[in-house]
Amino acid sequence: MKNSLKSEFTRRQQMIREDFELYYYSDTYLEPVQPHSHSCYEIYFFLEGKVRMQAGDEGAELLSGDFLVIPPDTVHFPRFGGWEKPYRRVILWVSQSFWEELQEKSSCFGGLKERAGKGLFRFSCDPLEAGRVQNRLFELIEEMHSGHYGTEVEQRLLLERLLLYLNRLLYEREHPEENGEQSVFEKICGYVETHLDGELTLDRIAGEFYLSKYHIAHLFKENGGLSLHQYILKKRLEACRFLLAGETPISQVYVLCGFRDYSSFFRAFRKEYGMSPKEYRRQIKGEQYDRKQ
Repeated sequence: MKNSLKSEFTRRQQMIREDFELYYYSDTYLEPVQPHSHSCYEIYFFLEGKVRMQAGDEGAELLSGDFLVIPPDTVHFPRFGGWEKPYRRVILWVSQSFWEELQEKSSCFGGLKERAGKGLFRFSCDPLEAGRVQNRLFELIEEMHSGHYGTEVEQRLLLERLLLYLNRLLYEREHPEENGEQSVFEKICGYVETHLDGELTLDRIAGEFYLSKYHIAHLFKENGGLSLHQYILKKRLEACRFLLAGETPISQVYVLCGFRDYSSFFRAFRKEYGMSPKEYRRQIKGEQYDRKQ
């Protein structure tokens, strides 16, 4: 089993790296955190706990799936409301120079930065969006722990994908009238991701969209390189990862995500992620919290 992805909590408030830093924290108790600020942008992803974030004159009770964008030099701090559950969050620091570099590549990276310039920005994800964000976050965290050849390059690519996805969420939330312009492929993907607990067969989807099975197979080959079956399996496993990071019993996780039995879920999960569902839950929760159960 891989080492825990959890970081030991540090009260350091300034970056060491020049581009970005990423930390996954899971704590069962912390002394009060004093008001502080950073010279970088902080993107704060809330996963679990009872916390109110105060930033300047603004405050927000956080819900699982929320993320905050806190601009440079903005004084902020969390207020803890209890410790019935562990306080779990992911903290991403992005330097001003690196974000400007991304904006030079494309203006698509600028939406969140623009909102943050107006003060604390809060975005509440629905469960599907939260699962996608979390999968991207932990893919990057896992890469940072991997030590693979070319990992610095891969880390930057994964970070760009994450920031682009967050900016896309913001854009689509603010421009709902453009959602009707989705391609057929995107609509099928959306249908799959909102019906993971149901029967998802090629025949059923072909009937739902009034398309031939051959045409659907061709769409997936051309757009993603995966078959429809492979895409469905991948999305079900991603949804399982999201639920495993919470409190849902493993005996319910695979059923909620559309697997018919535990053995097929177990085999697919181990093949995709290199560990069992139970091992993944222990890793994602952090060794400290796991020992107290």
